[in-house]
Amino acid sequence: MKKEIEFLQGAFDSYKSSLHRETDDKWSRKQADLTNELEQKKNQELQELSKLISHGKVGLMRVHKVSFQISL
Repeated sequence: MKKEIEFLQGAFDSYKSSLHRETDDKWSRKQADLTNELEQKKNQELQELSKLISHGKVGLMRVHKVSFQISL
């Protein structure tokens, strides 16, 4: 009976260890995925902001050019 209990305890410890490793691996993958997703969203938002700024600058340059021509 004692050997059976030791065997079962060993099997349980082994299962617990493998479950812990699997859970850690899943969370690591999930964290990496979320980090990549955040980085992609951040880059996309920065590109959109850059486009808006550059369009705004072009628009301001046109306004200044027109106002400069009118004042001449």
